[in-house]
Amino acid sequence: MNYIPYPHIELPFGEDNKWFVFLFDSIFRVDQSFIKYDIEDVDKVGASNVVGTKAHLERVFAYELYRQWMNCLEENGIRNLVVNGEIGKCLKDEFAKDSEQDTQKGRDNFPDLVLHKSQGNDDDQIMVCEIKREDVNDGDLLLDLYKLSCYLSEQLFWKEPFKYGVFVLEGKTASLSKLKIKPGTTTQFKGRDITIEEFKDKEDFKLKFQNIVCVSYDGEHLCYETLDNIVDSIIKRN
Repeated sequence: MNYIPYPHIELPFGEDNKWFVFLFDSIFRVDQSFIKYDIEDVDKVGASNVVGTKAHLERVFAYELYRQWMNCLEENGIRNLVVNGEIGKCLKDEFAKDSEQDTQKGRDNFPDLVLHKSQGNDDDQIMVCEIKREDVNDGDLLLDLYKLSCYLSEQLFWKEPFKYGVFVLEGKTASLSKLKIKPGTTTQFKGRDITIEEFKDKEDFKLKFQNIVCVSYDGEHLCYETLDNIVDSIIKRN
């Protein structure tokens, strides 16, 4: 579904749709300069010419989204929630037995952005977000969707689970149609191998797919859909 600022959002979350209005409007405030930048060349007489563009790292987009999201919440009088970035969100001990090597590889569960009461209070665990560029590989896409499902799981998350997960695909040609994972794709998390088939068929996760929203944003257009409606197309190759 396409989104332009201030329309009715077609999501099944009732009054909680407002959290997605705030998020989507904040994403719209992140202009293309935080998605890509110009590559310039200087000719013999010192004139500068744009010869191409290059994608920013994901964190450039994420940092600006953090700023705009906080501004949007404040403008709408939301004082009891905060957006935090890249903070530790542990799973239950029996699931999250990290090795030192795993931690050094950066495979721990540190979501890009979360909307919640605070790091020390789990009364309002509203939304957890992962962000990737449009050139994300199959394994990393599977890993992010898997992690989002873990944060929403009562069985796996050690505190009150989040109500909603959001996966944001950003890039100058980003679209939901680019969310593709080859059959048989495997990723590793907490020392475990997870296949796309195992993820898709896990009953606990399947119940949460309706609460995970996938978003694409190219600097001008934002599209969104719940994971339960597109999971089959994600692993289908044309």
